[in-house]
Amino acid sequence: MSIKVAYRNGVFEPLEKVEGAQPGAIYTAFSDEELRDFLERLRTGNVRAFLDLRNEIAADAAARGLTHERLAEILSGDDA
Repeated sequence: MSIKVAYRNGVFEPLEKVEGAQPGAIYTAFSDEELRDFLERLRTGNVRAFLDLRNEIAADAAARGLTHERLAEILSGDDA
């Protein structure tokens, strides 16, 4: 669940209809700036994880003797 809230007089007030909230449950509110920061950190982490995986796969392929030429043959369907 994600809703916009405003902080007034020491209380967070919803700025839109709240659906699915449970009485007594504790929720955490993030500012738009914090959410942008989280999203950027997630994107950066995903890119970094992808690049690390790519490097790991490339190193493994090189260790097994896979060359650019052999990869081109495999991708062209020429497994001779």
